[in-house]
Amino acid sequence: MRMTVKKNTPVELPIKGYLDRFSHRPGETFRAYVSAREGGRCSARLVRVSGGDPNPVGPGMKVTDLSQTFAIEFDGRRQPIQLGSYGVVSHGPPRLTHRPCTWSVLVWPGILGADPAVLISEESPQGPLFALAISRDGARATYSTVQGQVTVATSAPLREKQWYRIWTSCDPES
Repeated sequence: MRMTVKKNTPVELPIKGYLDRFSHRPGETFRAYVSAREGGRCSARLVRVSGGDPNPVGPGMKVTDLSQTFAIEFDGRRQPIQLGSYGVVSHGPPRLTHRPCTWSVLVWPGILGADPAVLISEESPQGPLFALAISRDGARATYSTVQGQVTVATSAPLREKQWYRIWTSCDPES
């Protein structure tokens, strides 16, 4: 088989998917989202991975088939994924802005540039209150209050295509 890819054309995986959450407790339900590039009949089954080492000299893969608990067939279809997606929460839970708060983001940056990319921000009708951003130089958080603005930053550069849990806390009264 020969495949030709035009320059700057992304290569799409034949099947891709994700779960609604990274982990679940026994008895909890979850939702799986799957896209099949070519469509057609698909099947899914449950397995337990208790060892995921593909190294030929290592302990190897340890997979237990649990298809007696869950197995399904369905018609697959292509569902495009928009890169660089975002969400807007217009009415989140109430928060007293003068009280301490912690913000946390799990991110896998595909491309890191010199200019900061905002991961999460909090705004009010009076203007921005908080922004957490990343660039190739690291992460930084900017807090704005009636007293002024404070920015804190890491000194550790970030790498592309690595998972990071980035979090920050602020107590405006201190």
